[in-house]
Order: sequence, then structure tokens, then C-alpha cells
Amino acid sequence: MIFEKRTERILVPMFFVVTLFVPLFLESNSFFVDKVTTIIILSIFVMSLD
Repeated sequence: MIFEKRTERILVPMFFVVTLFVPLFLESNSFFVDKVTTIIILSIFVMSLD
């Protein structure tokens, strides 16, 4: 099984659900949306360097 601990089985799906709904609350403030987008793009770039 991927998640062996009980906390992992609960917190990881909750994290993904929360991250799906965060842009709905940040829609009015484009500065934070731009920063989060930049962070995501750079993190994908960093993961590809491995």
C-alpha cells in the first residue's frame, strides 16, 4: 500500500482537496495567483533536474 500510516491516508487526500479549492478564494487577488503559478512552474522544473 502506498500510504502505510493512518495519518498519511487521511492528510494526503485532504491536502489535495484543499489545494483544488484554494484558487477559488484567490481569484480576486491576481498577485497571489501569479506567485503560486510561478512557484508551481519552478518546482516542476526543479523536479525535472533530478
